[in-house]
Amino acid sequence: MANLKGALEIKRYLGISESTLILQIQNEGLPAKKISGEWTASTKDLDKWRGVKEKAAEGDAAAQAAAEKAAEKAREERAEADAAEAQAAEERQEAEKAEADARVAAKKAKRK
Repeated sequence: MANLKGALEIKRYLGISESTLILQIQNEGLPAKKISGEWTASTKDLDKWRGVKEKAAEGDAAAQAAAEKAAEKAREERAEADAAEAQAAEERQEAEKAEADARVAAKKAKRK
């Protein structure tokens, strides 16, 4: 287990900028401590933290894929419902036309 001393060593090890390093320490739990005004971290702890982050990112990707699949299914179901609604509307129009035609025919028959 190697100990890294100073922000420069830590950011080089992780391949990130100093501002990203500070943000990750503050907001994402990057395991580094300030000792006597200098950041220190162990490579073992950094590798473990990075692995946890990668697993979380994979979980986010899986969640995103599941959400996209659910959204696609919802779009398909909506399209099917829209098609059924359009079919029902067409059938209502045909029924209304048939009723109107029947009324016209009844009036014509009454006049004769």
